[in-house]
Amino acid sequence: MKSLRNRILTLVAVGLLSIGFGASASQAQAIYKGSFTLAQDVRWQNATMPAGDYTFTVESTTRSKPVLVTGPAGTVFQLPIVTSETKIGEQSKLILEWRGDNLYVREMDLAQVGLNIRYHMPKATESEKLLAKAHTGTQEVLIAMAK
Repeated sequence: MKSLRNRILTLVAVGLLSIGFGASASQAQAIYKGSFTLAQDVRWQNATMPAGDYTFTVESTTRSKPVLVTGPAGTVFQLPIVTSETKIGEQSKLILEWRGDNLYVREMDLAQVGLNIRYHMPKATESEKLLAKAHTGTQEVLIAMAK
């Protein structure tokens, strides 16, 4: 009788452990996915992203996990500076900003899911502020969100 009870307890313990491992594995999956196309080279924090087609995954709505961006040069991990919940909108987009002759990713606005992710950008120097007048201040790149 004692042996049967031990077997049942062992099966219950194994079942609970497998449920726990399954839950943690599902949390590691991406919660948001999407794609976009860059028409020209863009700086995204410390990485230069060549023109081309990209996909991305967001694993968390907090800034503790990076956004994984995959494109022509491979995969880059982009750790956000700030993430915030926003009003849900119709179109998601990357917002790019000029710094001198370079475009930088300032933020990823995932309006369709109500998430805004901001990234580090270098401070503009006085000469870059003068050069920026030749360019428009920001550009937008539309993002297609995956279901």
